[in-house]
Amino acid sequence: MSLSADVHKFIEKEELFLESSALLCAVSGGRDSMVMLDILRKLGYKIQVAHINYMLRGDDSIEDQALIKRYCHDHKLTLHSKELTSIEVLYLEKGNLQEKARDIRYGWFKELLKTTACDVVCIAHHRGDVAETFILHALRGAGINGLKSIQQTSGYIRRPLLHAHPSEIDYYASEFNISFRLDASNFNDKYDRNYIRNNTIKSLQERWPSAIDKISDASANVSQELDLLNFLIEQEKSKWITSTHNEIKLGPISKLRVLEQSQVLTYYMIKDHGFNYEVINQMLSELSSQGAIFYSESHSACIHNDHVLIRGRSTKDGQSYEIVEPKEIELPNGQLRISETNQLPSSRTQGTEYIELEASRWPLQIRIWQEGDKIKPLGMNGKTKKVSDILIDQKASFFEKEEQLVVLDNAGEVIWLVNRKLSEMVKYKTDTNTYLKLEYIPTL
Repeated sequence: MSLSADVHKFIEKEELFLESSALLCAVSGGRDSMVMLDILRKLGYKIQVAHINYMLRGDDSIEDQALIKRYCHDHKLTLHSKELTSIEVLYLEKGNLQEKARDIRYGWFKELLKTTACDVVCIAHHRGDVAETFILHALRGAGINGLKSIQQTSGYIRRPLLHAHPSEIDYYASEFNISFRLDASNFNDKYDRNYIRNNTIKSLQERWPSAIDKISDASANVSQELDLLNFLIEQEKSKWITSTHNEIKLGPISKLRVLEQSQVLTYYMIKDHGFNYEVINQMLSELSSQGAIFYSESHSACIHNDHVLIRGRSTKDGQSYEIVEPKEIELPNGQLRISETNQLPSSRTQGTEYIELEASRWPLQIRIWQEGDKIKPLGMNGKTKKVSDILIDQKASFFEKEEQLVVLDNAGEVIWLVNRKLSEMVKYKTDTNTYLKLEYIPTL
């Protein structure tokens, strides 16, 4: 079977895109992308071409662009070209050039999808790339996630040559006299991927001619096993994790830590929140006591009542809200409703209080509690207690402390530690006729 027919079969089998789909082909001018472009054009797909000139290789960069321009002109294809600005070139040259170039490239592709009629972006990765990536990640100590195969579909990206061997692509280019450009930087072994391609893979093929296929197959097997692992992990999650809109609750830790492979299981259950094995070991350790706090780049976690509570990293809201009359106020994590009523309910509801508020105490203020805040709780005969002590007494979690609200009068006196304590100063009397209803409804 010809490479063209094999690619067409692969596209249909994997349902990469429809016959009617409009494709944006990412073309560098090198062998792989030029062959991909030629095959997809001959198969009759609607094609536009995207080429980015990084302005790093002088005349060679100009010749790459000219080659693609000629091909598109000859075959009446729309070409989108991007030449990097001097600022973008400076950005590239500082740090990991290949990673930054990829970020710029893929960011531009996303923009093109919005401004063109194209549905997906086609990239010319093949089995050689799969093998190189597998070896590169293995040398970096990757786990199963890092060793899985490059996927034929990834968001808006499609890889129609993914099952093609480099030798098949080379043969196609020779057979159909496909013009392409050689990038001299591909032979520079200072880049890890180039070293693996030019030395490691070459050496392996001398001993095992089918090395690329075997390594690619191993990577595909890892992907299949990872799919099974993820399926089983999802089943385990239902036993150990409960979720709200902004928090997950993992545990009980005392039962989880005694399981075999508890560290691995926990890692896979919460890996999307950025916690690594070292932190997970600390979470599961018997030395981690109530209130222990852990961080990843994106999330915070704390031990509370034999569970790990996990939330996105907080930018603590220091804003205060002034309340000049009964009304509803939208807050970052809920809603405060203040209203007047002439009648008390037959039974009380959590989060709702009824008070008598003298007109002289307006306007009110609501904010996150601060160190030094105090309240005169009901039932303490006018004695003052620190808000921090109340939170400790009630065993509030780290996150609850982070978000605890207080309502103050215009003299700065705390009249309500929201959902916890009401002040003696606003207690209604037996002859009170009009009550102020305070109701806080947290976001679920």
